[in-house]
Amino acid sequence: MLSRTADSLFWLARYIERAENTARLIEMGRWMRTTPSEAASASPWPSIMSAAGLAPKEPLTLDDQRAVIFYLLMDPANSSSVFSCFEQARANARAARAALTVEMWEAVNDAWIELRALEPERLENGALSPLLEWIRQRGTLLRGAADSTALRNDGYDFLSLGFFVERLDNTARLIDVKAAAASHSASTDAADDPTLWVATLRAAGVLRAYHAAYKADYQPESILDFLMLNPCCPRSLAHCADRLNDHLHSLSRHYDRREPCHLAAGELADRLKGASVEAILEEGLHTFLSELIRRNNVLAISIADAYYFSPPPPAEPSEIQDAPAAVENRQAADNIVKSQGRAEKIVAARLSGAQAMQLVAPVVAAE
Repeated sequence: MLSRTADSLFWLARYIERAENTARLIEMGRWMRTTPSEAASASPWPSIMSAAGLAPKEPLTLDDQRAVIFYLLMDPANSSSVFSCFEQARANARAARAALTVEMWEAVNDAWIELRALEPERLENGALSPLLEWIRQRGTLLRGAADSTALRNDGYDFLSLGFFVERLDNTARLIDVKAAAASHSASTDAADDPTLWVATLRAAGVLRAYHAAYKADYQPESILDFLMLNPCCPRSLAHCADRLNDHLHSLSRHYDRREPCHLAAGELADRLKGASVEAILEEGLHTFLSELIRRNNVLAISIADAYYFSPPPPAEPSEIQDAPAAVENRQAADNIVKSQGRAEKIVAARLSGAQAMQLVAPVVAAE
């Protein structure tokens, strides 16, 4: 397969998964805003924006629910908004059209056509929930089309890698929203507040699955175990890491060679298999999640480097000046992955030399 086709499949999956998870973050923020919980008494939108890794170029009132929702859903200036994600997903689908089945192409193309014709009234409270549900369904439709119609070849592996790299990142960020909401609360019981934990499960779309596995046990440790370490949960960090390892192993068999990304994937999966909720809480939940996001970014960089993904266009000067560290900022992390993981390109594109070398030291050392 041509590297540019592999690149397009990888990013097609990432953008669709990101759009779906942005909808989940918005739903969680709205649910936290209306719940009678002391931990959720403050505005949840600063935590949502921080966990999403977004830094608006223009000043944004984070307590203004309508402004934040527009920025996350429809603002073309936000490269991670749902609108931008569907736009980029369709562009990547067009570039990889020959590698997609008819059903996969129609799932992406129809979603973009419908979203582009969206009326502003759909962003109002009464119509917002059906819109968020529609966004989630578009991701499910593409994954279903791929699972039922796509050949199990290297193209399927690259598509799946995109899904699980992005899902691991988003699940970690979703949990971090809960951690941030608890840390910003004046109540010492906020960390154990079952209302916010239920919101987290609901936003991840695994509330019923959790009931099946853990019954009515809403202890924070049980929920963290389910979302982070239980490989049976399809959105858990452990499940995503295992699937990344599996698909990279499939590519190594297909191309008869192993790359640093295979080692990085194995280390990521082993890190989660050897973890326990008690040890994670002792280390600090935010610290653990930030490190996991960093490892996931390094893995994505290593995949791009191993399979010669094409570099992005040069960053604008304003983006270079305003972009925060890549571990926290999604736009910067995307640019790094698309730059093939080379330290010199990262320095030129977004980060200071110290930040770039810290982020990609395992990749550079492996080379």
